[in-house]
Amino acid sequence: MSAEALEHLLHGFCFYSETVISPEEGRRLWREHGPDLLAAWIDRHPGSRPWGWWLLALETTGPRRQLQAGPRSLGGPIWFGTPAQFEDVPPEGMFESEYTYLMRHKLMGEIEQRFIETATGAAPGRPTGAERP
Repeated sequence: MSAEALEHLLHGFCFYSETVISPEEGRRLWREHGPDLLAAWIDRHPGSRPWGWWLLALETTGPRRQLQAGPRSLGGPIWFGTPAQFEDVPPEGMFESEYTYLMRHKLMGEIEQRFIETATGAAPGRPTGAERP
């Protein structure tokens, strides 16, 4: 896999290249290389997942929840579980966070959860600043 493809698979784009990987190609590459990339990603970015991971998550657990109204989307949820384009600028917090999505679907391991809770001071299973149910 090229450095450009790896960058795109992790971040959804490659800043120094005009090459664009389609969601279909991203799924193929993630199936092939994702398991090797995921642990290193989680070590550096706990509570989130790379772009390629989201392409497969959408097939099994669906997109991130929309929490508030916003502009009409111009496509499917191919940008980290949310649409990539809108008619206008979407408001901050329009969709649930990656962390919340991962917690809701029980997709974080115990070590990852404890790391986040220790680093942020969050209550177990709840991100800092989250309202109590």
